[in-house]
Amino acid sequence: MEDNTSKLDEQEWVSTLIWDWIEILRLIFAITGIIGNTLVIIVYVHRRRMRNTTNAFIVNLAVADLITSIFIIPVPVLSNIPPIWVGRMYCKTIFNSVFMWISIVASILTLTMVSLERYFAVVHPVKYRVIFSKWRPRAIMACAWLCSIIINTFNLYVVDLHKGGYCYNNWPSLGFRYLIATSVFLLEYFVPMIIMLVANIVTVRTLKSQARALLQRDQSRFSPAYSLLEARRKVIETLLIVVITFIVCWTPDQIGFYIYHFGGVPESYIREPLYRFMVLLAFANSCANPIIYAFKNKHFRHGFMNMIRRKGNRIGSNADSIAAEEEFNTANVTVRTVRPKAASGVVTVQS
Repeated sequence: MEDNTSKLDEQEWVSTLIWDWIEILRLIFAITGIIGNTLVIIVYVHRRRMRNTTNAFIVNLAVADLITSIFIIPVPVLSNIPPIWVGRMYCKTIFNSVFMWISIVASILTLTMVSLERYFAVVHPVKYRVIFSKWRPRAIMACAWLCSIIINTFNLYVVDLHKGGYCYNNWPSLGFRYLIATSVFLLEYFVPMIIMLVANIVTVRTLKSQARALLQRDQSRFSPAYSLLEARRKVIETLLIVVITFIVCWTPDQIGFYIYHFGGVPESYIREPLYRFMVLLAFANSCANPIIYAFKNKHFRHGFMNMIRRKGNRIGSNADSIAAEEEFNTANVTVRTVRPKAASGVVTVQS
């Protein structure tokens, strides 16, 4: 009798998770992201020749994507939450997925830094040696995580526990909601996107002009200088694909998020299939980058194959060493949004 009562109480505390096609795809993306980003980290750890500044940023991105992939696994939410401090902390952290959004913000900030790192390496090599030397890359990565934590502190203020026993966004005023929505849209999506696009476009143009200058000086396409430029070109090409993938995955979600917070759509919009699909598309970005590396970067590709086949870590040839110092991969990005939990497949009722 007691066992039946306990099971009933447990059912009353947990909302039903509906396994529709969106939630199934979300689980597939989560598993793919966990496996892919874990492989990126392992390959970097076991491949000493890949330990350069750019790849260090890539691994930082992979760590952020790995955390994101773990937290996008569909799970049921609690209902009938008791009005005590533990319940409030659940709403402000677990329900609101604050740890996932911290990793998402860290991803996009790190990806922005990768674009700037390649920009300075190609366009301003003298400044590059000063900005990205010794301990500074680690400090930059630490700042990315610190900033992502600071940016997400508003969740502790906005999200709260309703006396009815469910979590909700408790906006103090409409103006404050507009301010937060605009700040998130600009700082975590639009401005970084513009920085990445401009930095990469300028970098590509500079590489093309440098290649033309070498050829005009009768430099062979097989010379070390030209090989270095070619390796850098492949690096930027991979980064551009990652940035474009980020834009494609996150733009629909961010535009929908912005319109929602400014009252352009009804509150029920967050439970519509279209919105849930846009969120799913955004989460797909967390598993996209390891796939891009596998196809675009031969060093990570060979590393992946060695991990799968359980062979030795030594790959490539002496000719590859030039490219190895420059070639890189770019892990996931995602962008943080202030969104209700009802975007998932969990059935919740709020008034």
